[in-house]
Amino acid sequence: MFSLNNEFPSIILDIGSESTKAGIGGEDAPHFVFSSYYGQDLTKNEYYVGDKVLNPRLNLEILKMKANGSIGNWESVMEILDHLFKDKLQVDASDYPILLSETYGTEQGTRSKFAEILFEKFQIPALYFAHDAVLSLFALGKSSGLVVDLGSTTRVVPVHEGYILRSGIGTSQMGSILIEDLYRHLLHTRGTPNLEHKYFSKNQNKNYNTNTSNQMNLNGGFQYRKSHNQFFDHLIYKDMKESLSNVVQDKDIIIELIQNGSNSSNYVDLNYELPNKMLLADLQLDSSLIVETWFSENNYLNKNGLNVSHLNPNFSSNNIVPIQDLVAHSINNSLTDIKQSLSECILFTGGGALTKGIIPRAEKEIQNKMFKNSNCKVIQFENSIETRFSSWIGGSILSSLTFFQHLWISKKQYQENGPQIVEEKFLKK
Repeated sequence: MFSLNNEFPSIILDIGSESTKAGIGGEDAPHFVFSSYYGQDLTKNEYYVGDKVLNPRLNLEILKMKANGSIGNWESVMEILDHLFKDKLQVDASDYPILLSETYGTEQGTRSKFAEILFEKFQIPALYFAHDAVLSLFALGKSSGLVVDLGSTTRVVPVHEGYILRSGIGTSQMGSILIEDLYRHLLHTRGTPNLEHKYFSKNQNKNYNTNTSNQMNLNGGFQYRKSHNQFFDHLIYKDMKESLSNVVQDKDIIIELIQNGSNSSNYVDLNYELPNKMLLADLQLDSSLIVETWFSENNYLNKNGLNVSHLNPNFSSNNIVPIQDLVAHSINNSLTDIKQSLSECILFTGGGALTKGIIPRAEKEIQNKMFKNSNCKVIQFENSIETRFSSWIGGSILSSLTFFQHLWISKKQYQENGPQIVEEKFLKK
């Protein structure tokens, strides 16, 4: 059994596909939020993490540390953890137990590998894994509810008294990845010239736009690599998503906009300025159609006759499921005596939950989808910090509770049982 030292509280760590959140347990929000992307110089086998990724470099591959719940390169994990402890938190990791948030369905062996790195390389005293959906509910002061996580994809996770109900989990590939792919397509249809980036000098932008492959140039030196370019493009699509996206409250509004254009009573002159000062005008319809993919087939994909697999080979049109269908399936597949507790606490989390108009539209669509006598209540945190960092905040609360202190896996237990102890302890959670 591990006993928490008041002098050294726990570190809460939430590694997402887009960003890593870290800070001290008991605090209201993470101290540090930095990119989960990392750069690897293939000529020197050097790694760049945190803000260093934003400095354009030749020969640099820029990749996600975590994609689809899986870790692609464990060396990058060690680099990011080292960056976190030394440069960000500036602590000796051997003094601090760590609570690590994870997504349900994480690849087998991920926990044991994290345990190996944290216990053996960083010599931490204790470790605990907790599911992000459960932690998000804890941040709300609840132990039961239906968590709708609008992140890189959409996940609906039912939780009852702190335990995930596996049979009710639903997923859709609609999320930030697809939204950014659709904005990329929109730029191409507008005949937008090569993108420029605020992190690049004028000469760097020129080199960037004339070198888009992984091949060596005539002088024998490497160009900007494809993954490097895609990362900086992603930053523009991400900003467009956050600046332009607005969910209409009735799908008939979109039909009316399609028919009447700028003459529509619902028309808004929506523009976006690219880093090269080029102005994209009349974006309301397209931006509304893009986020309409969360709710209906009357969306950007169908209006433009697009097959989603042509935009992203990892996606399939069969896996683009409306939010209200996921929620209804999850609740209807649950036991009768807990359906009410799920219906009355449908918690929206993740960056997508901050999209303008999404909460009232979601409540309307979910209520229409469910039985008329169902009392569905869609909930959002009071501010953007709680919405974006809910799983971290829940971990901060959990780690500070007295009853929780006997749940840690101690370094001694790890040494006696090996990495498999974490798989065994958290197998049924």
